[in-house]
Amino acid sequence: MKRRVVIIIVVILASAALGITYMLTTKTSVNFQYSVKIEHGVGQKEISEKIENAKQLEQIDSYKDAASAYKEEALKTQNANDQEAYWMSAVSEWKNALELDPQDKIVLNELGYGYFYLMNLSESKKAAIEKFHTGVKYFNRVLSIDPNFHWSIFGIGMLYFDMAERTNSPVEYLQKAIDYFDMGFEYDANYIWGHLSKAWAYFKIGNTTNELDQYRKAIPEFEKVLEIDQNNQSAKDGIRFSNEKL
Repeated sequence: MKRRVVIIIVVILASAALGITYMLTTKTSVNFQYSVKIEHGVGQKEISEKIENAKQLEQIDSYKDAASAYKEEALKTQNANDQEAYWMSAVSEWKNALELDPQDKIVLNELGYGYFYLMNLSESKKAAIEKFHTGVKYFNRVLSIDPNFHWSIFGIGMLYFDMAERTNSPVEYLQKAIDYFDMGFEYDANYIWGHLSKAWAYFKIGNTTNELDQYRKAIPEFEKVLEIDQNNQSAKDGIRFSNEKL
């Protein structure tokens, strides 16, 4: 069915002292609606700018919708090559949206997580490092706009956690991950993946340094995960493995 475009122009004449208001509403294929209010005495330049801004918002939504579709496919497929292709396409669409609104913290955060996944899909250490730094950059841009946006804080923690084993200083990266998880818990104390990753970070530090105290630190974090999800098998395994080390 062809798209129907409905244009409603309401003209209200009140008095010479009041302005003239036009409400223009257009429905597009992405269900975007925008209105432009034209006040008495406003020039054509200002009117054009308002219309252009409305169109720009519509375009941003279009890019976001496309990126979300690619992201959904990336999370569904089990094929690594397809995952990488979908994530790269999603990142490209988010970047298009960002060009129109560089301060959009949701898009910036999505880019951070996009590069997190691309980092994990990278075959070479060099490529992984590049994706790691790019992901951190986007998350930090979010935090420069909104320091309390905890999803980006957790995001940086996840980048450090997953990158640790591909570096020459895994303990340093794991400790940074723990630090970021702790900062994130100030905003969301029950973020299960944060506690699970923090627990495994302690466990991995213990494996690297042979410090038994690291396993003791891991156990309460695994237990916290089970308080949130009593069936979490990773946490159950973590407690068992930690106790075997002690």
